[in-house]
Amino acid sequence: MAGRNYLKNQWKGYLFVILAAAMWGTNGVAAKYLLNHGISPSMLVQMRSTLAFLILFTILALFKRKLIRLSKKDLPFMLTFAIGGMAMVSFMFFYTINKTNVATAVLLQYTGIVFITIFAVCFQGEGLTWIKVTSLALAFLGCFLMVGGYNLELLRLNTVGLICGLTAALFFAFYTLYGEWGLKRYSPWTMVVYAFGFSALFWALFITPWEVSQRGLSLTKWPYFLYVVIVGTVIPFGLFFQGIKYIRATRASIISTLEPIVAGVVSYFLLGERLLFPQIIGGISVIAAIILLQTERE
Repeated sequence: MAGRNYLKNQWKGYLFVILAAAMWGTNGVAAKYLLNHGISPSMLVQMRSTLAFLILFTILALFKRKLIRLSKKDLPFMLTFAIGGMAMVSFMFFYTINKTNVATAVLLQYTGIVFITIFAVCFQGEGLTWIKVTSLALAFLGCFLMVGGYNLELLRLNTVGLICGLTAALFFAFYTLYGEWGLKRYSPWTMVVYAFGFSALFWALFITPWEVSQRGLSLTKWPYFLYVVIVGTVIPFGLFFQGIKYIRATRASIISTLEPIVAGVVSYFLLGERLLFPQIIGGISVIAAIILLQTERE
């Protein structure tokens, strides 16, 4: 019975993280539309954080009031998680895009899975098995191929872009591991709602929601904003941390490399972008990593 419950919970964890990665992947299409129609990265991040907090806080206050309770002693933890995690990974990711390009930013951010694995092995006593190493290599190779890492132009990085991208990876690793610790005390939805709330306050230091509204957002942009906020932010972050309750952060981070795969497939069907043979091999590589990872018990 215990073995059956273990497998059931493990599959739950995989499903939650896969769904989160899929939603993050489709999010790029809506975000790209907004960025191409006069919305700056800072405006997008501010609106995303503010609207995500308001929507999720309202829902929890109406239907799950106990999930918005936060102990005063845990306030520093939540502030660190929000600003040192979600807010900074978004900032560094968009700054890397500004200095390089989207593909480079995605590739550099996902080097965070290496940092997560190293930390888990060195400080959390997690075993480094051949299955885990092979899965990690396959996932990173797949991500590399999917974002076009074989293109020599992509590898011509400037120093600032490289440093920012690796910094984004460190913040990605930080909020994944720090969030895993916080889940021992709080629901994933409690973590997410306060992360968005404090992130919105942090971004308000640079651009306020009122400034964004004064710049005139046409009605045609709001469906895309709502998609980015709800489908691309609130739900996937909740699912991701829900998944970490059942599987370790190392596994969750490897599975999350499905994001660029989904983004590539969606762009192929909806935006008419090409899907080259190396990218197809990359997608297969990531799927193989997830299947291989599933064969090993925690």
